[in-house]
Amino acid sequence: YRRRGWVPLNRLFDMLGRNADLSRRVDLMSRITFPSLFTAFLVFYYTAYVKQQSNLDST
Repeated sequence: YRRRGWVPLNRLFDMLGRNADLSRRVDLMSRITFPSLFTAFLVFYYTAYVKQQSNLDST
């Protein structure tokens, strides 16, 4: 019996390897998530900063 909802999770396990040790998996995921989250933070931060500066300059 195979549940269809677990297909994306199985693909992730296949990409990482089911027998890969924990440190390798953490390293791979951090290589992807940290730069992505940092870039998203910078975009939101500088968007808010520029918007605030334009509001201050217009007053």
